Amino acid sequence: MLISAMYRYAVNQNDMRNLKKNMSVTKEKMNKAQKEKDLKKTQEYMNEMMGYSQKQMRMSMIPMMLSMVVVLAAIYMLLLPIYGAVKVQLPFWLPVFGNDFGWLSWYVITGVPVTFIGRKLLGVD
Repeated sequence: MLISAMYRYAVNQNDMRNLKKNMSVTKEKMNKAQKEKDLKKTQEYMNEMMGYSQKQMRMSMIPMMLSMVVVLAAIYMLLLPIYGAVKVQLPFWLPVFGNDFGWLSWYVITGVPVTFIGRKLLGVD
C-alpha cells in the first residue's frame, strides 16, 4: 500500500490517464492502418506509440526507484534478521516449489494481487 501511495502522489494521475487513453486510440488507428496495409501510416502510428511509451516510462521512473529503495531497506533492516529461515507450509503440493515457501516467495506471490487491488482502490494508473 505504501508503494501504491507513492505512485499515487509522485505521478500526475490525470496525465497518466490521458497518456494511456492516447496510446489506446493510437493503437486502434495503427491496427486499422495495418488491416488496410498502409505501411506509411502504420509506421507513423508506431512511432507515436513509442513516444507515448517513453513518456510513460519517464513518468514512472522516480516512483519506481523510490519503491525499490523502500523495499530493499525493509528487506535488509527488518525482514532478513527476523524471518531469515521462516518457511510457510502450504496445505497442498506445487510442482516446482513443493509444499513450503520461504518468506520472500510468499511475499512475491501475495504481493502482486495485494498491490493490484491497492492500486485500484487508490486510483493509481
